[in-house]
Amino acid sequence: MTIDLPRSRLNTGGKPCLPLSHRYEERSPIERLCSHLCGLGPRALAEFLSALSVEHGIGAEITAKLEEYWHLDSAALRAVGANRFAAAPTRQIGGAQ
Repeated sequence: MTIDLPRSRLNTGGKPCLPLSHRYEERSPIERLCSHLCGLGPRALAEFLSALSVEHGIGAEITAKLEEYWHLDSAALRAVGANRFAAAPTRQIGGAQ
């Protein structure tokens, strides 16, 4: 199963970037909702995945994907910043100034 995420918002078409207080709303729904779900803890995540498994008949696929992620090193991900979503740009890059 592939999930298409929205393209980057680096090109603002000459419009000023939003203030930081609005950045959270500008994240993709998947990023925003996943951040919330992870904050609820491992049980909430397990129940969410269990519900997807039952509703779509993809229990084996979910288990296989979880086993792939089991091998990731959380300390290494933290060390390179790969445990968080990329920050929204704070200024326009390129284009009209």
